[in-house]
Amino acid sequence: VVMRTYMRALQINKEPNEAVLKELGLTKQDVEDMYRLLAIAKYKDRFVIPTSHREQVADLYSEQGSCGLSFTGGPGSCMTIS
Repeated sequence: VVMRTYMRALQINKEPNEAVLKELGLTKQDVEDMYRLLAIAKYKDRFVIPTSHREQVADLYSEQGSCGLSFTGGPGSCMTIS
């Protein structure tokens, strides 16, 4: 709400209430950066799209049942113990 109020004041050429920003520990630049990212961000700034398809690179069927923590010193496979 504070960001919206601040940016609206700028758009209609009113003096924004900066005391509210100080109470929240925000600067003008913080609010403008948040506005750019949250309100008018480009598609590439909002979403991270994988550059490759993992399903085409690895044999996912053989990896079923593993937990992905099989590094040196890690817990290894997360398969059920019989």
